[in-house]
Amino acid sequence: MTKFFVILVLTLSVSLCYSTNISELFKICHQSDKDLDTCLKGAIEVAIKAIGSKGIPDLDIPPVEPIAVKEITFGSGTDAVQLDQMYHDVKLIGFTDNLKITKAQ
Repeated sequence: MTKFFVILVLTLSVSLCYSTNISELFKICHQSDKDLDTCLKGAIEVAIKAIGSKGIPDLDIPPVEPIAVKEITFGSGTDAVQLDQMYHDVKLIGFTDNLKITKAQ
């Protein structure tokens, strides 16, 4: 998942270099903003939702959905009953619809 966000940031950075109307699509944060963390959280949400399942063809930005996950494991319970689930080759679709960034630095 970390590689995904690194690729996303790099793609957006390259797009910034070639686009003159980028501020129309994305929220811009400045280091001098009083609450930079809140601005960044909002900007990341806006950017990912803008790209969503269609991407931005004018900027040659591919869609971020679906995300292919090779393997994911969930586990719950520490009592007498425990449940472990393992999934392989999962495609995540629709996660940008309700995306909420909780922390940005």
